Amino acid sequence: MPPHLEEFFGRYTGFEYNPAQPPTSEFRRLRKSYDWSASDPSVKHIPLFRAALVKEFNGMYGKEFRQWKQLCRVLDIELNSAEAFEAVRCSSHDFSPFVVAV
Repeated sequence: MPPHLEEFFGRYTGFEYNPAQPPTSEFRRLRKSYDWSASDPSVKHIPLFRAALVKEFNGMYGKEFRQWKQLCRVLDIELNSAEAFEAVRCSSHDFSPFVVAV
């Protein structure tokens, strides 16, 4: 089980995190199990969830150009320069488009 996501979901008693499911699906399930609406307390948990996703991503894929270049190669994305990497790295920490949709 991913340590950062496990830690995040572990805060909620009675919720059993399923690491085989996408984290955003699990967050939706958490919201439903705690009966949170969009304007309810779940809103304050979104930044904590986002931080756990970012830490998990960085732990899996790293923060170095060499590691990201390998990831981009697997995804068939061209990332040839350290300058391009820096631009991507600096803008990639914001998962809000994914998290807001939960």
